[in-house]
Amino acid sequence: MNRKPSVSLLTVTLGRELYIKRQIESVVRCAGDWGFEHRIFCQNGWKPSNEFYGFLESLPPEYDVALMFWEDLLDIGHSLNRALPSMSGELIMKLDDDAKLCSSNFMAHVRQIAKLIPNSVFSPYPVGLVGNPGGVLSNDRHVQYGEDTDTYYTFRKVNHVGGFARITPQNIIREKTFTNVGHSEDGEFTVHCRAKGIPMYYLENDLVVEHQESTLGQHERYGDDYFKGRF
Repeated sequence: MNRKPSVSLLTVTLGRELYIKRQIESVVRCAGDWGFEHRIFCQNGWKPSNEFYGFLESLPPEYDVALMFWEDLLDIGHSLNRALPSMSGELIMKLDDDAKLCSSNFMAHVRQIAKLIPNSVFSPYPVGLVGNPGGVLSNDRHVQYGEDTDTYYTFRKVNHVGGFARITPQNIIREKTFTNVGHSEDGEFTVHCRAKGIPMYYLENDLVVEHQESTLGQHERYGDDYFKGRF
């Protein structure tokens, strides 16, 4: 029997506690198995409330979650430079703090897809963006059958994968040192993948992640000041 690849979930946050709680609840609901770790990197000196700590203590003991605290404020690329050495998974799933898993048996699908398209970067179908629904468009699609999950996956090959919910073999992303010069984090990583000939895909089915609120909703909840000069 083939060994299942280990998975690390990586979330960087400035303290949107409501979103993080909902994210974790979605992982509990949708993961399907406990073969993962979840590391949440708390920037700019943010400390959770007592209520949030109580929520973490109420999670199933199998949920391997830990908070890491940083006093300084980093852009996402430099956050990845700092965070990745502490991640143990063979697959790194970067989740923005407003991401919420929607598909059931999520980890089984992640592992199956990684077997079907090894040495590739892929992203769940992202729901909730304003002005860019469904990720990057492409006419280059193909289907592959996953025996472990009895699922035909439709892959959409693209020349850019966003950073909202991106799954990458650790050996690929560890090759990249982010500089945040001239590109956003996801743009910089895309340039790296193109230069290295690393295929990038969006999934059209069975792997869906949702923005908890649209970009308009997030601005309504947190205000413009929250987003100025961050990430």
